[in-house]
Amino acid sequence: MQKADAEKIALTGKAEAEKILAIGQSSAASYKLAVEAMGGNNFTQLKVMEAIGTQQIRIMPDVLINGGDSANGPISGLLRLRLLEDVAKKNEAGKQAE
Repeated sequence: MQKADAEKIALTGKAEAEKILAIGQSSAASYKLAVEAMGGNNFTQLKVMEAIGTQQIRIMPDVLINGGDSANGPISGLLRLRLLEDVAKKNEAGKQAE
């Protein structure tokens, strides 16, 4: 009985390994064909954009501080950021009070 169980486990493991190998080889062949069809740079850009989309990676910042028209542009931007933080804290405090 133990020998039969051992053989079953060995055959199951071998079948699983062959399955993983077949999937890996299929994926590699698919990637190779895509790179040949699109070119390496285009394929890389496509994969990066797919990752950004599927993982919901944020590209743009919540707050953008620009120089503005005056000499105090960066300072004004920092003051606006501080004001935004204060407003966010007040909103959060209001929600917790409810």
